[in-house]
Amino acid sequence: QLKGNIKVKWGRFNFSPGLSYSIFSNYIFFDKKPDVERPQFDILHPNQSAGNQQVFSPEANLSVRFFRNFHFRSQAVYTQLWKNDDNALRLPTWFAQGQITYENLLLKGALQIQLGVDVFYRSAYQALGYAPDIQTFYNQDERTLDDVVVGDIFLNAKIKRGRLFIKYHNYTRLFMPPGYMLTYGYPAVPNVIDFGFELLLFD
Repeated sequence: QLKGNIKVKWGRFNFSPGLSYSIFSNYIFFDKKPDVERPQFDILHPNQSAGNQQVFSPEANLSVRFFRNFHFRSQAVYTQLWKNDDNALRLPTWFAQGQITYENLLLKGALQIQLGVDVFYRSAYQALGYAPDIQTFYNQDERTLDDVVVGDIFLNAKIKRGRLFIKYHNYTRLFMPPGYMLTYGYPAVPNVIDFGFELLLFD
């Protein structure tokens, strides 16, 4: 794998374009095929590609601090399979994520907070299936997962030795029901509220 990034910083502006080029040889993967003895059933077969796979992925990272306490961070990755013998690799073409946060120290530095929203995007692709009986992912051709946008709202706080977080997962499901698939056959986390705290009782 060859990978490189260029970092550009100008005041509160940070920009980092980059790219990676990966070559896989003798790649081992599983796929699903009909059972020879029982054609009505499918079984998983291990395979080793006789060819190679070449993945070219340019990316861009951007972060900006504005109005003193607001931060914007983002990343976008474009993936192109220059060569994919045996159709061994399954990757989305586009992956992007962004985050806007308000970060500050309050009460004379005793309270540290981070309040924000993040958004994740993944383009449509033939995601891997999963076989829980052998705990293995495998290539499947039955369904192409739709492209998906997922957003979260979160609050992180730190008070001396205590930490608190509150997160509303997948609020985008309110506008785009019924949700999305994490991988083939497995729904992702629904729109739920998650929270927790931690208190250190020692110095």
